[in-house]
Amino acid sequence: MRRRTKSLTALTGAALGAVLFAAGPAVAAPYWQPLPAGLALHNCTATNTLPGTNVIYQVCVVIGRSSAQSVLIVKNQQSTNVRIRGGSGLNYTGSYASCYESTLSPGYRTVCFANTVSIPAGANPTVWQYDLTVG
Repeated sequence: MRRRTKSLTALTGAALGAVLFAAGPAVAAPYWQPLPAGLALHNCTATNTLPGTNVIYQVCVVIGRSSAQSVLIVKNQQSTNVRIRGGSGLNYTGSYASCYESTLSPGYRTVCFANTVSIPAGANPTVWQYDLTVG
């Protein structure tokens, strides 16, 4: 059986406001994990559907008092399992991280947190790069 893979890589330069919240950054890649309840997500991209699939995704920024990280959020709206692999990063050196290939069941949502980086007061971190592969 031939395996089909859809891939998306995008660069985005959306400016983000430096919004502070009390919670610290989430644990980073390489493992996909549930989206923590109550996590403050900032300046998310529009929700998009990966072409040729019914898998939706968006990228957001989690901002702490002196740190930030990007998060890739993926939801499987298909009626079958899908294999996903992806990651994201901010416009700071060392922030990009990707998560291992994993199975995502129908109707479920999962996230991949990038590396946490220190940011100076008043910084405006932006999502610099993200990728998602579904096969």
